[in-house]
Amino acid sequence: MVEQSTSGKRRPSRARGKSVAAEQLRALKAKRDAADAEIAERKRREDAALERYAEAVAAGVAVEEELERELAALDRKREELRTAAERRKAQTAAEAAAALAEIVALPGRSVEEVAGWVDLPVKRVRRMVRDAKAGQGPARGSENERPAVRPASSVPAVAVSGAPEAPTAPPAVAKVPEAGPVAVTASGAETGTSA
Repeated sequence: MVEQSTSGKRRPSRARGKSVAAEQLRALKAKRDAADAEIAERKRREDAALERYAEAVAAGVAVEEELERELAALDRKREELRTAAERRKAQTAAEAAAALAEIVALPGRSVEEVAGWVDLPVKRVRRMVRDAKAGQGPARGSENERPAVRPASSVPAVAVSGAPEAPTAPPAVAKVPEAGPVAVTASGAETGTSA
């Protein structure tokens, strides 16, 4: 219903104005709600992304910690391997030095000759031989290990049967009986009587 003003012009009724306002309000709220829905969706997606980010950062930290633990274990293993290798190298070097020392100790062999065989400097071979003797004693087969020979005079005589010979007894001396008194006969012959 359109009201008529005193001037003769028509003006919208109050009911019509309220309807238009309500429609406008609904449109505004719809736009606001749509904007709010977009904000809520964006917030939801942001929350999900932030959660994934936090999980990824935590996983990265765990990877770094695991890497540090594995590297530390590898360092310990490497040190163990290095120590074992150094010990083995020292053992093989000692065995090589002992072998050269044994050759040099043989009659007629010199350090210079052996150094030429193994293509090593003479000073190094001499040092190896010296270290081998200092660390392991005389080389096998050297003159110092030969058993001493006892003089023949100190060895008791042994019979063929294996039993020692009996000492030789001094020779027996025959006992001479003592002579008794001597009597002279008329013919000049001496006669003796037993005691």
